[in-house]
Amino acid sequence: FIFWMVSIPLLFIIVPNVAVSVRIILAIAGIASLLLLWWSFTVYSKGFVSKALSIAGKLPFAGKRVKVYKEKHLEKIEQMDFLIANLYKNRKKDFVTSLSLELLSRFVLCTEIIFMMHAIRFPVTFTQSVIVESIQSMVGNLFFFMPMQLGAREGGFILVFGILSFPAAHAVYVSLCIRIRELFWTLFGLGLIQVRRR
Repeated sequence: FIFWMVSIPLLFIIVPNVAVSVRIILAIAGIASLLLLWWSFTVYSKGFVSKALSIAGKLPFAGKRVKVYKEKHLEKIEQMDFLIANLYKNRKKDFVTSLSLELLSRFVLCTEIIFMMHAIRFPVTFTQSVIVESIQSMVGNLFFFMPMQLGAREGGFILVFGILSFPAAHAVYVSLCIRIRELFWTLFGLGLIQVRRR
């Protein structure tokens, strides 16, 4: 949420001629992110994961799956809530440090878009890469119920590239590169699991 809240003002600053409809959508997304961030901090000590899944369980289409998942993994969810609450209440410094590192990692991740675009001789600035990464991740998270966010993330890239007046073909290229990277590390992780089992 913090990452999105930082990037939305950046978009308005570097792209002054954003369509009114896009401005309204992003303004709503920014306000929603702020409210969700406030809500997150208020429930961290009361069972964040459990409450989030309870709300998600009321959503159309994905609600039933979320309920089944919560019932199946209730013990692990309660353990996660206990650990998060303990970190938030009793180890505030560690909590802030971990949150700051997570936010920093988001910005570091934006550099991969710079390298990808540089490879096809279409240089972009760090600010533009932050906007691309944040908007596509925002769109992808709206469709969290889709397996691996297939299609949603690609649509997010095409949307933000259009806002920045970048060619749509470059959006497809970047999304494919990221999919290949994810597939590689997924297979690598599965391979390590198999090795450990042996």
